[in-house]
Amino acid sequence: MVRRRAAKKTRRRSPKTFKLLNFAEAYLTAGVITHEFANSTPIGFLFGEVLPGVTSPGGVSLAEIARDPAGRLETIGARAMDPERVITAAVKTAAISFGFKFTKRLLRKPINLMNRTVKPLSLGVSL
Repeated sequence: MVRRRAAKKTRRRSPKTFKLLNFAEAYLTAGVITHEFANSTPIGFLFGEVLPGVTSPGGVSLAEIARDPAGRLETIGARAMDPERVITAAVKTAAISFGFKFTKRLLRKPINLMNRTVKPLSLGVSL
């Protein structure tokens, strides 16, 4: 008897588009975390005093952590040990996640219509 061929496994392809709504949700979540624990914005945390015009007044940035790791990480650790800050961050993050899921579900048809009109332009961006 002839041996049967095993079915080929399909390879998972990476998405070819950049989803703007997923980026917005991730940025807002990062904003909550950096505000609560580093007293900064995500851009201010990443680029602190490196880029001109971007400052993190009273906050912590990666450049400051590189200069004084013990002191700055101690500040972030002290803020992370505050139960009030942790609960606030958790509630805000859960609200953002729920809000985006609810909004995506509610606006599914307009989002699909927008994505269909943008797809032929081959911009690599979708909602």
